[in-house]
Amino acid sequence: MPYTLFDSPHPPGQDEDLRQALLLSLGLCETSREAAFDGLTLAASVATGCPMALLGMFNHGRPGFKAQHGMADDAALQASLLTLCAGRPQGGEHDGDGLRHCGLRYLVSEPVRLEGVAMGALCVADSQPHTLLSDEARQALRGLADAAEALLAARRSELEPHAQALRRRQALLVRATHEMRTPLNAILGFAQLLQMEPGLAGTRNVIWLKHIEAASHQLLVLIENMLGLARQAVLTALPNGQKPPVQD
Repeated sequence: MPYTLFDSPHPPGQDEDLRQALLLSLGLCETSREAAFDGLTLAASVATGCPMALLGMFNHGRPGFKAQHGMADDAALQASLLTLCAGRPQGGEHDGDGLRHCGLRYLVSEPVRLEGVAMGALCVADSQPHTLLSDEARQALRGLADAAEALLAARRSELEPHAQALRRRQALLVRATHEMRTPLNAILGFAQLLQMEPGLAGTRNVIWLKHIEAASHQLLVLIENMLGLARQAVLTALPNGQKPPVQD
């Protein structure tokens, strides 16, 4: 079956930032399949009579394949199908040169949404001519896409308490860093200014001021190291490789 690998799919529009934030927060940016979605693609294939079915996320960077049926883990074909679906995020029956490039004769998709944003699509395809889906088959496909949406919503509800705890920890890191850095920088600055006072050169006071300056530098380095360890602990605790920024 001839096909080409299209660019990683992401529908154009103002929802892209929100979609990427949701994908990241739910750990859906990776390409790994998930068993929770496997039954949906099998059911979609059976309900529509199409030999191939795919559930994937519109991820800017690389496509996220969550489940497939009848495609033998063909990543290139899956990427091409998701790109076609991303070009028609509202769903429906597809036609045009894109299908022929993929070696397909029939493709129909339903969007999978969260917070009104098209996160991905559930699609069925056939490399042979296929009759249009009946109303019942389209309703069944839509119902399975609804089930995928329910799984995403359930995952978000499950992760939200953890996400809130991480946000509180991030806020604590920012506040603690500011409260420790500010007085140390002040001490360091005063020590440097006092060393420039006329008449202090060569006196014992300059020696003590240099000790204060060196100790302040060491404490600032220690704070940076502690902050780095705390930041790494936050990132390690995040599920599915999420990496939200921690402000300094």
